[in-house]
Amino acid sequence: MKSFGIAAAVALALAGSASAQFVTINEFYYDAPSTDDGKVFAELHGPAGLDISGWRLTNIQGASVASCGQYTNTVIFPANSFIGPDGLFVVADLNGGGTTAVVCDPNHNGGLPDFLAGNMDFENGPDAVHLIDAGGGLIDSLNYGISLCTVDTVNGFTIGEGAPSADVFSGFSLERFPAGFDTANNATDFFVNGTPTPGASLNPPASLVYTNVGGVGNTISLTTGGQLDLAINIAQPNDQYLILVSVTAPTGNDPLGVPFDPVTDLFLTLSTIPNPLVTNFVGNLNAQGQATGTLLLPAGIAALPATIPFYFVALSPVTANGTKTNVVTFNLAP
Repeated sequence: MKSFGIAAAVALALAGSASAQFVTINEFYYDAPSTDDGKVFAELHGPAGLDISGWRLTNIQGASVASCGQYTNTVIFPANSFIGPDGLFVVADLNGGGTTAVVCDPNHNGGLPDFLAGNMDFENGPDAVHLIDAGGGLIDSLNYGISLCTVDTVNGFTIGEGAPSADVFSGFSLERFPAGFDTANNATDFFVNGTPTPGASLNPPASLVYTNVGGVGNTISLTTGGQLDLAINIAQPNDQYLILVSVTAPTGNDPLGVPFDPVTDLFLTLSTIPNPLVTNFVGNLNAQGQATGTLLLPAGIAALPATIPFYFVALSPVTANGTKTNVVTFNLAP
């Protein structure tokens, strides 16, 4: 009986170890609009019922040369932490009042996060996050943005897997598709999700389709208060769309061909520009898969350079892996 008990214990331990290998950081939302307090979360994917008590998510500095590779924040999962029947586990940030704004899919844990952490506010990129098991082993690593180092200075773990994913703008999360899918390359495994989905898997992304929007290199002349309609024709009825712009010349491309802004390393959502250049920058396509954004020349534009490069792209659904228009360049000439 004793030898059977030992054998059974070894078999169970080996099974648990094997299961742990299939746990991934499935979705990561680290930069909410306005304050992050009580709004951000991380979602794990793995075998239902797996005990992840004592596991931890650790944030690794990647933006500062002096502190690159150092741990900046750690969240430890408490006793009785188990991956749910749907294969997901959500840890969400508590705000200063001891509550959270993170609402999970109603089919996951009654719509509630599995664990509320008081120190879940991880840093914006370029940074990284490690998933480490209770024995100190590295289970998964996500590098978002181009880190200045490749190894953490605490345990010597490699930062990220393969090429880094995008460092998303405020209000967007990084999410795997399909759930738990892992090729050991952050850049190809994670999509930019415009509608974070704690406790639910990302909907299948649309195939990448390019459509023309008014040509490339157009020069338009607008007086103060002038406007120009930007037609969006993506032919995905009723899907959400998002218009992204840059007002500085891009110098590179993301994996799907959208130019990077050399200042922000990403296109800007128009909601982040204090005096938006485009109205109707987010919404729903009509039954024909069409919408119209309006390019404005606001009051005070004369204080800017005489010619302003303007780079425009529309996405639908509001994920960078979805269908998108061609990138169109305009020159605004007051």
